Amino acid sequence: MNPKSALIFLSLLGGLASAQSLTVLGEGIAQGIAADGTTVVGGSNFIGAWRWTAGGGQQSLSGSSWAYGVSGDGTTVFGEDTGSDAGAVWTMGTGWQSIGGLVGGSGGCPGLGSPYNISDTGDVAVGLGWDGCSAFAYKWTPGGGLGQLGQLGPNSSRANDVSGDGTTIGGWDEASNGSRRAAIWHSNGTEELILEDPGTNPTGSGEVWGLSTNGTWACGSDSQSGQAFRWSQSTGVELIGSIPGFNGTTAMAISDDGQTVVGFGGIAFFGITAFIWTESGGIQRFADYAANFGVSLPAGEDFQVLHDMTPDGFKVVGYYAADAGPFSTKTPVLFDLPSCPGGAATVASYNGTGINLDRLSSSPVIVGAPLTVNLTLQATRGPGSWFILVRDSSTAGPIIDMGLFLLGVSSGPSELLVAGGVIANLVPPPHAGGGSSAMFTTTIPNNCGLVGVDWFMQALVTGNLPGAPGMFDPWFSTAANGIVGTF
Repeated sequence: MNPKSALIFLSLLGGLASAQSLTVLGEGIAQGIAADGTTVVGGSNFIGAWRWTAGGGQQSLSGSSWAYGVSGDGTTVFGEDTGSDAGAVWTMGTGWQSIGGLVGGSGGCPGLGSPYNISDTGDVAVGLGWDGCSAFAYKWTPGGGLGQLGQLGPNSSRANDVSGDGTTIGGWDEASNGSRRAAIWHSNGTEELILEDPGTNPTGSGEVWGLSTNGTWACGSDSQSGQAFRWSQSTGVELIGSIPGFNGTTAMAISDDGQTVVGFGGIAFFGITAFIWTESGGIQRFADYAANFGVSLPAGEDFQVLHDMTPDGFKVVGYYAADAGPFSTKTPVLFDLPSCPGGAATVASYNGTGINLDRLSSSPVIVGAPLTVNLTLQATRGPGSWFILVRDSSTAGPIIDMGLFLLGVSSGPSELLVAGGVIANLVPPPHAGGGSSAMFTTTIPNNCGLVGVDWFMQALVTGNLPGAPGMFDPWFSTAANGIVGTF
């Protein structure tokens, strides 16, 4: 353990609130967040397309029913044009401007096209366009207009996302048997079916939904396995798991370093839940992740989908709702993730030779999150005090008869299990004794220097024991130990 980290922990413990926060953006669904984190866009059945900033709040962008993507600086929005049933670009100066349909038009079968996303540069937009009654992935630029992307399959295709720099496009290309195949269109115009594997996924079935700023990383869904995936040219495909109890898992966004992925598990109308995956911690429901930072939702509500994330992986947007049905109230949210490098928090119990009868347990120690310590008193102990010793070493100390050592009377043996450098000494309120439980909660500082620190915790407990001659009868409790993490 880093001794400097221990000193930081000691000096700041309980002095800082969690830096992680949940911001409710209004109503509807949050679809995209600007790379600089200042602007969020989305849609609502009541106010149509909307744009949110910290200063201005949620504001309707009249003329569009839904906004799907936003440029890196938040000034350009891509969404649906209500009048032309096509994609449209919005800026503060021009309002909504339709990008029209593919050459040849659709003739209204079923419309001109569906917008999906826009680059951080604000000058490359992608989606699905109709040519007659055939659907194709498209790319739009201000100078070149709307154009169909080339494709390998004989049927439909769609572009779901574009990299921040506008060079790489991800989506799907339909096979002859109707299976959607995860596809990437590279900057040189070539298309790659990234999930194709003769052994595990012969058709390459799945979709690409998210790309990093320069297109190095991609993420999406693998239909063959039902898992989410991440991909890079150097690493290939990595299946990152699924959420138990939910049918299929889809990754929607990936950070520029490939270390953080967000999305959802399940199928709309049948039950869905948002997830987060990190390199070191794996996949977990986002509701569980957020709960580690003291964030809880109203009863019956759940984070359902996380749609987008800033390139640094520190801010995510999505929504929560009571159920996955079309008529449930959706609440859009922005969540600030920890700014520390990822690290899994661990916790375990320890009782040395087993002679310590007052039992201590602890929640994982997570930076920026609440820490809860519970003490279960032995049945015959009277009311008294308890003191929590947090140390940086799991080296067992000597067996000490604390009654004899402190008061000159024998209270029976208890074992000192913690030793080493002091991280913190905590003083909870007194306990009631008699087999009851006592609880103490504080907040771990949001200090990245703590991540990876080894901690060991034990309580010194007082309170009269009838079978012992002392008045206070101090004994050591059992212990807990683990590693400080970010989740």
